[in-house]
Amino acid sequence: MLIASDEIINKSRFAYLVLEKIKESEYSVELANLSARHLLNFDRSEDKSLNILAEKNPNLACFIDILDSFSSAELDYKRYTLKLGSDFYTTHLSNLEENRFLLEIVKEYQNDISEISHELKRPIQNIKTLTETLIMGAKDKPVMCEKFLNNINDEIDRLSDLVKNLLKLSQLGDLNTLLSSSEVNITELTKKICESYRDKVKTKSMMFEMFCDGNIHKKIDKDLYNHLLTNLLDNAMKYNTEEGFIDFCMDEKGITLRNSSIGVKEADIDKLFNKFYRSSSSAKISGTGLGLTIVKNISELFSWEASASCGKDNVFEIKIKF
Repeated sequence: MLIASDEIINKSRFAYLVLEKIKESEYSVELANLSARHLLNFDRSEDKSLNILAEKNPNLACFIDILDSFSSAELDYKRYTLKLGSDFYTTHLSNLEENRFLLEIVKEYQNDISEISHELKRPIQNIKTLTETLIMGAKDKPVMCEKFLNNINDEIDRLSDLVKNLLKLSQLGDLNTLLSSSEVNITELTKKICESYRDKVKTKSMMFEMFCDGNIHKKIDKDLYNHLLTNLLDNAMKYNTEEGFIDFCMDEKGITLRNSSIGVKEADIDKLFNKFYRSSSSAKISGTGLGLTIVKNISELFSWEASASCGKDNVFEIKIKF
């Protein structure tokens, strides 16, 4: 028999639920840590009955059948593979005591590893090709040598950015990141971050306007919020036009960032937050395709909503709704 500490389970980085069998095919949720509530998208305060919660949430419905089969087989432990949305998860189901069960849910990373390997291969292969060309004689031609060395340097920068952003996504994959959150005056923090970008924007001959309304406080992780804003502002600068503009606005409802841009096709808009996705118009601009993915993931951790659009005159807009 396994013994579970409520305190340990609540602080775990994995998704945990403790369920109790009330009667045949009926279960109550005795404990669901922050990771489980975030992953399965439910609020335990709504109702303790798993059956009632499952009527409104398809992510929970599958567990009733699993618990029934597990209970009838009189097992102490079994592992299952589940698909939630587009991702696969391994579920470990254990018998804590009579009619009381522990569910541990862990994401399977095979698909992520395949995607990451594919993205890492490109800069590595480019560096190898450029280096081999230099060895074969290009190093003896000053103009060509300088060009190839600059290209190698650019590829190393891209590789460095990929690794840095992948590490950040890995951190965001810890569903309990918000356990370190605290009440923050995001008006002051936002102004500080935006002011640090003024000089960067000036060097690119862009106009930068910022407006923050009121004195807004939110319970967030400061470092993650900083990362969200810097990704937004970096994106606005990178995909802007010569002598373009960036308008940043924040009020009680959320953040709106508008900027002149190279343009985004309507068909690309819904895919911009996808991991490694880059629109056709940005193909010639160095990037990792992870910046807006990080923005979306952090927004979701804060229970905020991120959306994008591109309107008249290629004005690109990102909205973060609190």
